[in-house]
Amino acid sequence: MLHRFFTQPKDRNKKVRYTSYLTVLILIALWPFMVSSTSFQTGANVTFQSTESPEFFAQIKVLSENSSSSAQKLTFIQSKALHRLFVDSGLSVSKKSVPESQLRIAVREKLLLLPLFQPNDIQASLQADKADVVISWLPEVINNQATARLQVLDKELSKYLHISSKSTDFEQLKRLMPALYNIEERHILLQLLKLNGVKAPPLKNSRLAVFLDEHISRLARGLTFNMKALVREGRGFESDLITSLKQYSLLFTAKPPDFILDYQLDSKGQDSVTGAWLFDARIALLAEFNIKIVSVELTLSETADNESQAQRQALAKMAESLSQKLRAFLLEQH
Repeated sequence: MLHRFFTQPKDRNKKVRYTSYLTVLILIALWPFMVSSTSFQTGANVTFQSTESPEFFAQIKVLSENSSSSAQKLTFIQSKALHRLFVDSGLSVSKKSVPESQLRIAVREKLLLLPLFQPNDIQASLQADKADVVISWLPEVINNQATARLQVLDKELSKYLHISSKSTDFEQLKRLMPALYNIEERHILLQLLKLNGVKAPPLKNSRLAVFLDEHISRLARGLTFNMKALVREGRGFESDLITSLKQYSLLFTAKPPDFILDYQLDSKGQDSVTGAWLFDARIALLAEFNIKIVSVELTLSETADNESQAQRQALAKMAESLSQKLRAFLLEQH
């Protein structure tokens, strides 16, 4: 807000004598209100290039062609800019497995929908091959709400120390999912403060946060399964499924596992028109006493040179779908 202050002396001869003095007095009296009223927003800049973010520009084009409102475009731009700041740039995935990275990304995407992370203002300059976005938050959000939330999260970490290590890795991971939400929100808040040049408050449980973070990583990349006894009979393609599941950190073991794997893959021959191989597929992860944790049923159509190749492709899709279902299950445990 721009403030203008005027003085109008009654006696023209007294102007030189009093104008400077009165101005100083007024400025001294009103300075606290001027600082408060003109407190600027803080924020961050994000740039999208068409060469590195073709999907972004393709969606902007679709929104423009569909005569979408400016509000719809800004909502889309805001979500992508927040993702760039706090997921693409803020999440270190170099030492994490693909499934763990996907789990953490999904957690952050859910957290970024919280009101605390919604900016107060967003401005975008769009060109054919470049978009410059400026996102701003109010200082009170950064200085007060964000720091207060960090301290709350820090205090809550202590309650996750009491989860028994005697249970399976999966049971531990399931019970630690609230801690993962806590840790990822903590990372986002610290990044938000850093972007706005604000020093983080003292957090006494910082070492505990690191310990829990690393423990969750270890659990997420080492979930194990064994085959249901009846399933193993006459399954020549079992090794292909085990290989596919390994890509998603689901590891076959002869020791007591986290899960029992139950699956069925039935060939329905070739499509008479397309020549694709058709399959009915079912796959599930079971707990003790055959209690179903997650399951997937699929109808698959695979184009391949032969049925064996089509079968391997179908098994790979079964493994991927099962991993997605397991991730969705874990995301709900908070």
